This record gives sequence, structure tokens and C-alpha cells, in this order.
Amino acid sequence: KTSLKAARYDRAFLDSMGGKIEMDGETMNVFGGDKLHFKSKNSIRQEGISLGFKGAELKKYVDDEFQRGKSVRGGANLLATLPSRLLLTSDEFFKQTAFRGKVQADLWMKGREKGLKGQALTDFISENFTKATDDIGAAAISGTDDAAEAARAGLEFSREATFTTELDGFFAKIQALAVHYPAVRFILPFIKTPTNLLLATTHRMPGLNLLSKKYRKQFYSKDPNERAAAMGKMISGFGLATTGYIMATSGTITGSGPANPKTKAAWMATGWRPYSVRVQLENGDTAYVSYQRLEPFANFLGIAADAVEVFNEAELEGRNPKEESYIISGLLTAMAENSINKTYMKGLSDTLTTLASPEPHKTERTAASAIASFLPNVIAQTNGDEALRETRGMLDQLKSRLQTDLGTGIHASPKRNAVGEIVLRQTSKWHPFDWTVQKDDDAVLMELANQGYVSGRAHGASDNRLMGTFEDFSKVEYKDGQSILDRFLELSGTISPPGGPNLREALARAVQMPAYKALPTGSRDNPNSPRNKVLSRITKAYRDMAKNTMLLEGRTAAEGTGLKKFYDEFKIKKTDQFNEMRKFTPKSLHHMLTGKQ
Repeated sequence: KTSLKAARYDRAFLDSMGGKIEMDGETMNVFGGDKLHFKSKNSIRQEGISLGFKGAELKKYVDDEFQRGKSVRGGANLLATLPSRLLLTSDEFFKQTAFRGKVQADLWMKGREKGLKGQALTDFISENFTKATDDIGAAAISGTDDAAEAARAGLEFSREATFTTELDGFFAKIQALAVHYPAVRFILPFIKTPTNLLLATTHRMPGLNLLSKKYRKQFYSKDPNERAAAMGKMISGFGLATTGYIMATSGTITGSGPANPKTKAAWMATGWRPYSVRVQLENGDTAYVSYQRLEPFANFLGIAADAVEVFNEAELEGRNPKEESYIISGLLTAMAENSINKTYMKGLSDTLTTLASPEPHKTERTAASAIASFLPNVIAQTNGDEALRETRGMLDQLKSRLQTDLGTGIHASPKRNAVGEIVLRQTSKWHPFDWTVQKDDDAVLMELANQGYVSGRAHGASDNRLMGTFEDFSKVEYKDGQSILDRFLELSGTISPPGGPNLREALARAVQMPAYKALPTGSRDNPNSPRNKVLSRITKAYRDMAKNTMLLEGRTAAEGTGLKKFYDEFKIKKTDQFNEMRKFTPKSLHHMLTGKQ
């Protein structure tokens, strides 16, 4: 019987998708105000009659609504709110599809239980389906007849299918807080749908789902259909979690990546991406396709992948991941990591990070992200910039999106990898399921990334903004909108001794030598391994060469230029250090060697 009902659900859903979906007219007027509707006067008149207008009132309603629909203000409102309107329209489409399918399937089952067949069954479904919605297309949930029961079940099912179920308890209070205090939206711009997505994962997680009062009510219900639905959630969740674990252990999917942000950046510079499916291409390269948009299934895959990565990190750090306490803490860490690494949770993640560690640059970055959120994404999607950008300062996010210096003279600097090359965007700004490609034959970037992961000592672009001075040179212009720091990073990758290799070429020669391959890779307990020393020595030599070149240029540069300022500030610090050394008078041999009395 349950199988028959499930089959009827599928048929009803397909039928409703092919039928007429009646949209709520207000869906296309999300933010209120004037609408640009292009309706004829006759259709507006019918609306006025349905609203109870007569005579002069009806004429005034038709004239006002017709003029308002054609106004410039109405057009501006439509343009500004079009993305949100389209989002709610698509949501309404799938919600009505689920509602109509559920109502028809339930009425079919009720008719069969009454012994109806053929035309009698068809008439029963048609009559009660009409009663299940009121005059404006809303679910008619009041009453105790068959139509009202089907409407209530359909409404609940449609909300669950589109993750728009009304919240209760603690989550309802959070939503009410955002309503009463709009500033909360900067931290949690979306509440209902993300919460329902997380609850959908919880209700399908074996063991964890029993902590939910709503799931327990469904699981222990006297209705066999409710119990079957609860059991189906648990079984599907167990299957997804098991599949995710197998895919993660085999390397088919990735999690959030290394805990060290610099090591993670080095991985991403190779083309690796978090929360993605790894696909081997015919030419030997590896493609990464993100699965984060496949909610709520992505939660199961992400938690499984994060758990495997947590256990792998534990082994690298010398801990035993098989201990029961560590398995539990590892799973909790994986769930927290997967939950916070969502685009709709970014505001909360940034805020919590700032509160936990209120450092100036973190506070500045969080504030910058909130300011940049006022700019529509379409601006960044159409600015033609294919480079990933640094967001060090308050204005960098705005500069990056608008592709301008905002009058500061310095553009947002591009991200650079360990060898000074600009990190380009590998995925389309428009294609949500685009992929990145990791070139496995890039021996340099792959070796730097792997050494950073195994040993815990990251190899990336220098993030020292002071550059041996007391001044932040990420905010000082070199020329043409480029900062002194970015020029230094660029030069460190392009400079070379006369007739010699540049940084990438020097590293490529080193990592391919048999003597290097024979060196130990190191460990988390021994990050200064022979391999890391070789890589660091070569990198430091080229960066010192780049800095010395800029200092020589700055020595003869014109006053008021960024290079001249860099030279002067560097000289001031060196002079201060020399003076401090001259004032130092050791009182003993121990004081002389350690600086401590």
C-alpha cells in the first residue's frame, strides 16, 4: 500500500509540473511599493471587482493601478528587486508543484479507501481538489472534511519540500529578532531556509535525529505513513553518510581542506577546491566540481569528507584518530566545520571569528564584507576581472567589485602564489556547476602544497606588509595603482640573476633533483625538515634579491614616490636597530648572549 501511494505521489508531481501553476500575484512585488505589471485595464478592472470596488471607486482603482504599472518608479523598483522576485517566483513554482501533487495523491488514496473507482474517483478528486484552495489560490486548511485534511497535508509537505517550514522554539526567536532588529540581517541575512536545510540534515542523521522532538513525533506516530516517512529519512541519511565516507576515504570528494589557512591557500593555488568531487581527466589532470549547491545532500557528503580530513590531520599530528573520544570530537568538529562553511553562514562565521579574536584586521575585514554586501553581485560578475583579489583593507572589497581605486590611488591587489604569479579565477562567475583543473604536472606548486600539508610549514606568498619597516606598504602606491607590496611579490617571481633562472625555474630544478627527492619530507613535529630548508632557502634568496633591487631603485627615486618612501622607511628602521644595539651594554656573558639579565 505504501509503495502504491509513493508511486501515486510521483505521478501527481509530474502531472502538476506539466499543468498550470497559478502564481500569487504579490510574489512579483516582494518589497512593496510601485509595481511594473503591464496589465490591461480590463484585467485590472476584474481585480478591482474581486476586491469589492464599485462605481467611482472601481474607476479610480483602475486608473491609478494602470498608471502606476507604467511609471518610471515602478520600472526602477522592478529592476532593483528583480533577483529577489525571480527567486521567490521559482520558490512559489516548486511549492505549488509539491502542494498540488501531494493533495492529488492524498485525495486519490482517500477515494480508493472509500471504494471509489473510475469516473467516480476522478470526480471525487476533482471536486475536493477545487475545495482545497480558496478564491485567491491559497490552501484552504480550515475545516475537517477530506479537502481540508488534504490541503493541510499538502501545505506542510510543500513547505518541507522547499525548506520554508515555519520555525518554532529557539529558531523562531532568532527569526523574530531579525524582524525587530534589521541590523541582525548583516550577520544572518537568511534564517528560515538555512535553518530548515540544517534541520533536514539532522532529521536524516541516524541517532542524532532522535534528539529532535518533531522527528520523534513522526517516528513514533500511530500513522503507518508517518512512520514510513521517518524511517525513510533515516535510511536515506544513513545511505548518504556511508556513500560520502566511502567517497572521502577513496579521495573522490574533498572537505574543507587543511586547517592552516596558508596551506589551504597553497592547495587552492594548484587548482584544488574544497567541498568538490574530484574527477580524473583523460590528459592526467584532475578536475574539481563543487557539490555545495546540492543541499541538503551536500551536508552529508561534506560532513563525511570533513571527518576523514580531521582524522588525517590527527595522524599527521601524532594523535590516535581511532580513540573513541577523538572520533566523537572529530565528528562534532566536522559537523561544525561543514555548517559554518556555507555562503549563507559567512556573516555569522565572520562575526564569531571577530568576537573570538578581536584583532584590528579581522574587525576591519568583517566590516568591509558587510559594506560590500550592499553592491549587487552582478557588478562583480560583469567587471571582466579574472584575477582573485586580496581584501586586506576596509575598501578592498569595494575596489575589487567596482574595479576602481575609489580615489586612493591603489587598486585591490591580486592574490599571488608562492612564486609571485597572479592566481586567476578558474571557474565561471555565472556557471554554478563549473569546475577547476589541477595540473598534476606542475611540480613546483604541487610540492609546495604537499610540503605545507605534511609538515605544517606553509609555503606561500609573503604576507609581511611592513617589509622590514614600520609602514604598511600594501597601502603605498608603486605606480599605475599597484602597491609597493604587490610590486615586491611580482618582482620576486620575475627577477633572476644574469643568465640564471627565475624563482619558479630554480624551484623546479631543485625539486626534480635526485638528491632532493632523497631528503626527508618532515612532519608536524619537525617542520624544519631538509626539504623545507631547501625550498625556504631558494625562496628567500629571490625575495631578498627583489627587495634589494627595489631599495636601490628607491635610493635614487624622486621625492614623494612610493619607492623613495620605502627606501627612507627601511633606512630609518635599520638606523633605529643600530642605535639600540649601540646602547646595549651587557652586564654579563649570559646577558650578552641571550639579552636577558
